[in-house]
Amino acid sequence: MKRREFIAGTAALLVSSRRSWAQETPRRIGFLGGRFDAALWPSFLDGLREHGWKEGHNIVVEGRWTEGRPERYVELASELVSLKMDVIVASAPPAVQALQQATGTIPIVMIAVADPVKTGFAKSLAEPGGNITGITSLAGPSIIFKLLELTKDALPSAKIVGILFNEGNPLNYVTAAASQILAAAKSLELELLWLPIRTADDLEPSLSMAQQGGANAIIGSGDPLLFAEREFINDTAERNGVPTIWSAREYLSGRGLFSYGPTFRGMLRQAAVYVDRILRGDKPATMPVEQPTRYDLVLNLKTAKALGLTIPAAFLSRADEVIE
Repeated sequence: MKRREFIAGTAALLVSSRRSWAQETPRRIGFLGGRFDAALWPSFLDGLREHGWKEGHNIVVEGRWTEGRPERYVELASELVSLKMDVIVASAPPAVQALQQATGTIPIVMIAVADPVKTGFAKSLAEPGGNITGITSLAGPSIIFKLLELTKDALPSAKIVGILFNEGNPLNYVTAAASQILAAAKSLELELLWLPIRTADDLEPSLSMAQQGGANAIIGSGDPLLFAEREFINDTAERNGVPTIWSAREYLSGRGLFSYGPTFRGMLRQAAVYVDRILRGDKPATMPVEQPTRYDLVLNLKTAKALGLTIPAAFLSRADEVIE
């Protein structure tokens, strides 16, 4: 009897140990983006920590970045799927698209997708209906309309505005909405200069075209390649005497003139909330897609002074943040 009790007790101990080990097995989080940014990455990890998830303790985070080579999205998406992630965060439309093609079961949390319904990532914002949910931004060309208005307010004498966009990105919203953007510019008495690129090598000639074409400002559309090359774009445009305008503060990178929109830091923290809910059992299909919680106008007076621009007091007073 004692022998049986010993065996039973040992078996119970082993089962208990296995259960404890299983409970402590770290959850696996994937992240697919364009280029690693050491200044932004802590925002995501801090957001996870706020909900009890700590890297090296109860989660493992596997990040994959294309490093300016968008053709790698498909390869890296397949790699993350093969690693059997519990959830994967996708930081741009091409990343979401690659993951959508790679898996229909692993939950995907998207960030900064202008129109997830139009791009086929969700059936509706209220009920995505599949394995993808997350955070959208100001819908597609609407952000360009807003930036055109703000450009006219900040630079009242502006007549010509360049629109810098990546026509090699099939999900770019500028190509699809060109006629609407033209109409919006016309209503503001602005002439548009289209500045399409496909690779980083196209940037310098495109920016030179803006200078030669008499552009008073350049509006950059949201795109992983443009974000990766933002410092080069801002520096080159400033050397050419043309200010750059963006939809997110992080695009300014010290030299852009102003930005209007959500911050990537804020969206990364929002993404961490989705990840937490999914790891605790919520399903993407019924988790509504949300918009960012803040849209900030950030004005860089250092760039204005360097370019000899006088910003109207009314515009200055509207800024949520002024860089001096």
